[in-house]
Amino acid sequence: MNNSFGNIKNLTINIPNLTTIGKDSFHQSNIRYISIPSTVTLIDDYAFNYSTIETIEFQENSNLKKIGAYAFNYCKIKSITIPPSLEIIDEYAFYNSQIETIEIPSSVNYIGNYAFYNCYNLIEFTLHYDSHLTIISNHMLYNSKISSILIPSSVIKIEENAFSGCSHLRDVKITDDSQLTIIEDEAFKYTSITNFTIPSSLIEIHDLVFYECKNLENITFASNTQLRKLSPNAFIKTKIIEFNVPSSLTTFEVDNIPEIYFLYYYKNKPNYIFPEDCHIEIIGKYSFYNIEIESITLPSSVQTIGIYAFSQTNISSIIIPTSVRSIRNHAFYNCKALQNIVFQSNSQIEVIENDAFTGTSITRFIIPNTMKNFNCNMINNSNAIEFEIDSDNEYLTIVNSIIYSKDYKEVFYFHSKKEEFFINESVEIIGSYSYYECPMTSITIPSKVTLIKSYAFLNCTNLQNVVFSHLSQLKNIETEAFENSSLTDISLPDSVTFVDIDSFRSTTIIHLSENSKFSNIDSYTKSFETIMIPLNITEIPEKRFYEYSTIKQVYFADNCNLKVIGSYSFYRSNISSIAIPKSVEIISSYAFCDCTNLTKLVFDPECNLKSIGSYAFSDTNLENIEFPAQNYVIQDNAFSNIKSFKNITFISGEFKPYLYSQCFSSCSFNYLSIESMITNIDVDSFSNCEINHLNTSEFILINDEIKIGLDGNFTKNFTIPMSANYIQISPNSFSNTHDLRLNFEGSSIKIENTVFHRFRFNFKQKFRFLRGSFWDYILGGYYPYIEDNYLVLAFNFLIDLRERVMLDYYGDDEFLLVPRDVFIVAPHAFENINTKIIYFENYINVIQQNAFYNCPELIMIYIPENSHLEYISEGAFVNCPKLKYISDFSSEKYKCISNTIYRIEDEENYETIIVHAPMSRDTHFEINSRIIGESSFMNSYNLETVFINSNTVRTINRYAFFNCTNLKRINFPLCVSSVYEFSFEQCYSLEECLDIENHLHSFIIILRRSGLPYHCIRCINIIDDQTLIIPISHLKTKISLISLLQCRK
Repeated sequence: MNNSFGNIKNLTINIPNLTTIGKDSFHQSNIRYISIPSTVTLIDDYAFNYSTIETIEFQENSNLKKIGAYAFNYCKIKSITIPPSLEIIDEYAFYNSQIETIEIPSSVNYIGNYAFYNCYNLIEFTLHYDSHLTIISNHMLYNSKISSILIPSSVIKIEENAFSGCSHLRDVKITDDSQLTIIEDEAFKYTSITNFTIPSSLIEIHDLVFYECKNLENITFASNTQLRKLSPNAFIKTKIIEFNVPSSLTTFEVDNIPEIYFLYYYKNKPNYIFPEDCHIEIIGKYSFYNIEIESITLPSSVQTIGIYAFSQTNISSIIIPTSVRSIRNHAFYNCKALQNIVFQSNSQIEVIENDAFTGTSITRFIIPNTMKNFNCNMINNSNAIEFEIDSDNEYLTIVNSIIYSKDYKEVFYFHSKKEEFFINESVEIIGSYSYYECPMTSITIPSKVTLIKSYAFLNCTNLQNVVFSHLSQLKNIETEAFENSSLTDISLPDSVTFVDIDSFRSTTIIHLSENSKFSNIDSYTKSFETIMIPLNITEIPEKRFYEYSTIKQVYFADNCNLKVIGSYSFYRSNISSIAIPKSVEIISSYAFCDCTNLTKLVFDPECNLKSIGSYAFSDTNLENIEFPAQNYVIQDNAFSNIKSFKNITFISGEFKPYLYSQCFSSCSFNYLSIESMITNIDVDSFSNCEINHLNTSEFILINDEIKIGLDGNFTKNFTIPMSANYIQISPNSFSNTHDLRLNFEGSSIKIENTVFHRFRFNFKQKFRFLRGSFWDYILGGYYPYIEDNYLVLAFNFLIDLRERVMLDYYGDDEFLLVPRDVFIVAPHAFENINTKIIYFENYINVIQQNAFYNCPELIMIYIPENSHLEYISEGAFVNCPKLKYISDFSSEKYKCISNTIYRIEDEENYETIIVHAPMSRDTHFEINSRIIGESSFMNSYNLETVFINSNTVRTINRYAFFNCTNLKRINFPLCVSSVYEFSFEQCYSLEECLDIENHLHSFIIILRRSGLPYHCIRCINIIDDQTLIIPISHLKTKISLISLLQCRK
């Protein structure tokens, strides 16, 4: 059982057949010794967490299989003999414990991460040769004091930081038949090992494995080594000066260390020597970074030279082997002494990335014959370089220092020192960085150009004008193609379909014609004032122009195909007007929210609109809108909190939009015209709105036929004729509807829909409200005709505001907050509702008879702790079978303790039990009250025993224990004098021979009439009342009836 003995100090306990020591069982306990039975198979998570346990003994033939996570976390245990049945030691099992020695049996096949982390006193950790352990988990023995360790042959991986910080560790023995394949990052960091033998099975050594092992001076390879991958950082800050790389190695690179982290660790590497028969294929990132080498011979097997591989070294020349296919960015960056690069004949080089040779002293560069493309940005100061092309190169050509593809269709490099800048008419592609830092002020893009690659005109700071041929075939402009130019505007040809994001980061305006084939809008930046949404755009993505405060105008191409305006797409922009194209189907949530300058919104009358999302135009300053007569929805708060509305018209037609709840919440209208305020409109669509003039032909609907409209303000009288059987009233509440008055000529009416208006009511005769469908009985009672009666229907409540009385409720909410306007809940006000939770404000004073009668789903009643309740009827909550919780409260006359409400009587602090929550968990109830109220324990399903203390209960009222089907025992002390009818009806489980002290025949008759089963009283020795008649003249002392009955017994 979880948390069984938490916080104990002393315990002796014997639990037979125990199989599990549950979670937190001995958490923070002060026990020092425990004997674990042989039947236990699991010590669960946190079992002895933070306890003072020092000694654990496992009984013979233990069946223990698992020690759970944190089981002995922060324990004072110093030694433990683990039974040979154990298979699993979970993560953090002995974390920060005081254990000193431990022997791991061969049966253990898993030890979790951090299992012995920060066990500072651990000096001996034994693994056996025949161990089944396969992984030494990360941080498993971190910061322990072990001096030696055996790595069993079963281990295939040593995970990161497994032995890191074990400063006393000197000897690591790896078996000859080892299956170890991987040693992960920092596995032996800060240890004191002096020698290490790499088994033949080992394939990978990762980053910083032996970092700062200051005594490590010798690495020995077992015969037939299979080492394939080695991190250049593995031996930083050791005594190893030279490291002979085995011929089996194929990858020599840093793994996952972030660059900024690596720069701190780069120093004090050994000098790596590659053998002639080396098979290395990758010299990876940072391999020789900042190493003081002046020359190096690259193995003929190398295919990739990685990022920063030789950066900041002192090499003066380098021969690139034929095998090299790619030189990654910054590979020789800032090698200031490097003057000569030679590519071996038949070179396979295909890619030289950016800045690969930037910061070198190269003055002449021969482009190898295999290079199909030329990246002039491989050397940042390319203008100072003399480029030549290998005569066997079939892909590139050079003319007047301009590098082209062989067919002159792509320009790769244009020398920035030329006097005249142009693009050859044959060019179809303008290559990356091709006109980098060229000082021209204007450039003409020939008609055949289809692609301008990224950074093509980067840093052309004088460029002010770009001219396109009227026959332009340009389709794509890639990222930052014109970055850092002086362009203020550009007119793109109609052929352009795609412009990458940030292509014109410094540009203010992009001009597109209405015939543009543009298919993306990623190029617009926060500096743009005007945006054109092209013909082929179908969706404006979410947050595309989010908080673009400079945008003032948005245009759409004629006959555009836009269908979706995404969420937050123009949120907080400065647009002043928007005309929604006919094609738009969805305006998503928050699309134009908080656009405070937006005053004009226009819809196409024949629009294809389907939805205006939540808060789409909220907090704008829109003035006039004509909503088209189409099938679409206006979702909640779509136009909320707009105080500037002047004329809002919903155009009449065959179709009409559907208005969700609160879609126009908290708005101000000068004029609102809408065909119907009943159909296609949710409750509260115009909540808290102020409407000066409402024009509608359907404000009230009588008998589903007669429409009563409204054209004007809300100082109106509506007469409901005697013929009206039911009415529908607009389910919306406006802030200025208090003067609307309904005059009822008939005696009753049924209200079909939920009513939120604060109407006034006048009745010509006694009147009753009938509930909607399937309700045919009276709720709320009869109301006489009162000339100035002030009844209101508000938020499903029928309230007499003058008397502050809740008369009726029409809703079906699961959570019900009784309004603060209400002081009194009338009889039957909430009868037969399906509410689950009732919350009273602190203003409630009176809850009358049957106020919540027969509420079948009611679970909880909340009454404020410091209540003002003056009266609760004994029958207020009758027949609420699921009532489980009543909050504790107290007032001068009432209190609630443990789901039971008591009335405090004036006489000697006597109490009456008003109601006990029938689904309360109480199975036993002890009573000290004077009266057990009517229906107070009705339907108490869990109640099994009731004990009435002596000199307490006088009266048990009607239905007090009605239908307590599991009630088995109750006593009747002599103080009980009155037991009313039906008080024990349907108590089928009551046992025989109850403890009844009053045996008088008259009292037994009272019990039988209460519904108490006959078998409960048949064994009582009944006393005839006449036997207690004693002439007063014969009495010498006063004696009570109770005393006589006690004597009789």
